[in-house]
Amino acid sequence: MPPLLSRFELKYLISPAVAQAMRRRLPIFAQPDGFGDEGHYQLVSLYLDSEDLHLCKQTMRGEKNRFKLRIRSYADDPDEPVFLEIKSRIDGVIHKRRTPVSRSRAASLLHPEQLPQHAENEDVAGLARFVAMKEAVSAFPVLKVKYHREAWEAAGGEPVRVTFDTDLKEAVTHHADFSLGDGEFESVLTDGVILEIKFSERCPSWVQSMIHDFDLQRTSVAKYVLSINHAMSGANPFLLMGALQ
Repeated sequence: MPPLLSRFELKYLISPAVAQAMRRRLPIFAQPDGFGDEGHYQLVSLYLDSEDLHLCKQTMRGEKNRFKLRIRSYADDPDEPVFLEIKSRIDGVIHKRRTPVSRSRAASLLHPEQLPQHAENEDVAGLARFVAMKEAVSAFPVLKVKYHREAWEAAGGEPVRVTFDTDLKEAVTHHADFSLGDGEFESVLTDGVILEIKFSERCPSWVQSMIHDFDLQRTSVAKYVLSINHAMSGANPFLLMGALQ
């Protein structure tokens, strides 16, 4: 299934027991996505932000219109691309622009004042948009966020994804570092599972039934904010307000 580039997202923090119960029901409606090992994989996102963490604060304040800048990697193979991602929220709808580039190309974009000469087959518009938004807020690398993802996609091509994210870790860095290696990573969430349900246009009835049957309570679970808070305070990652004020 291609990425849901314009979508709605529902987020929940659930217990491992609830996650396991949901896994038993999901095969009726969905299947593991085709990436990784039966839908299981690790990923790391290098987040860019301004010196005063403007993009992080937008999320913390719950601003209706906001965006994040990150470079996502799924492997340490130097020949594998990384992905420049602009994730915007406009009036509750998520818009995601994703541009694959080489690792050397991604590293070069983080430093020069002007966009370097384009390589063959590059998404010129995607590169230019990412650089323009980076420059608009004077963003630079601030933090790596790593976690294990278990992803399901609706059977029959319905544009619905259900993901379980665990083992959330963070590592402060100001370099073009896209590696998944353990390095200086510290655990942010040692218990609990971050559940995300993503869909286009409407929430399917089978998803609504799961939300009702498992008594899911929607909440704000922003992995970047949790990780920034953990890195800055070293305290409870749910004490979000105050650390950056």
